Amino acid sequence: MPASILGSIVLMFMTGLPFLLIMILSASMLGSEYGWGTLRMALSRGMGRWQILSAKLVLCLLVSVGGLVVIALVNSLSSVIVGILPPDQGVSLIMLPEGDTWGSFLLESAKFFGKAVYATVPYICLGAFFVVLTQSTAQGISLSIVGYIAEAMVVPPLLAISEKFEGIREGLLSSNVSEWMSFGQTEAEVALQGAEQPDTTQAFFVILAYSVVMVVVSLWLFQRRDVSGASGE
Repeated sequence: MPASILGSIVLMFMTGLPFLLIMILSASMLGSEYGWGTLRMALSRGMGRWQILSAKLVLCLLVSVGGLVVIALVNSLSSVIVGILPPDQGVSLIMLPEGDTWGSFLLESAKFFGKAVYATVPYICLGAFFVVLTQSTAQGISLSIVGYIAEAMVVPPLLAISEKFEGIREGLLSSNVSEWMSFGQTEAEVALQGAEQPDTTQAFFVILAYSVVMVVVSLWLFQRRDVSGASGE
């Protein structure tokens, strides 16, 4: 501790697993309203559609924040256990990297936590968008996962074939999220992919644009479509 806490969260986000989980959660939270028929009941009682959609998105964001806090607490506990067992190893329980202070570490941790939460926002919106589009939990989750895999793992290598596609690649959500989280690239990755990732400022606005567009389109569809009864999903 404490570097193990931040390091484990960084490694987890590098796998992309948190983004997949948050999309599934977002799609499930909104899709269950369609499946159980509770969405139609809420609308019949006079609840506004934009309030329902925004509440679901905010709740999902709060859950993702809570998940990060829980992960940090679990890593703290595991670090303490590792420091205690086995005993008499002469290793300090708390070890700050050389040159770091508690203040700088806490600032760096808070910065990364903020970046991590912000990076999950477009994926929350993506999961909700596909559910609103299909009005189905199963289809919403499936399209979210397929879209994520295609955009993050299939499209970038294809675009790297030619430098003409460099601008397109810089506009991909996965590339900008990677840069925003400061994962960066090695020189070998840059050579293989044919282009460096966009800078952090651009990444911030690209993520914001994706989020806003998906929320606006989702709300537009949500406002104009009829809501049927329970679908049983």
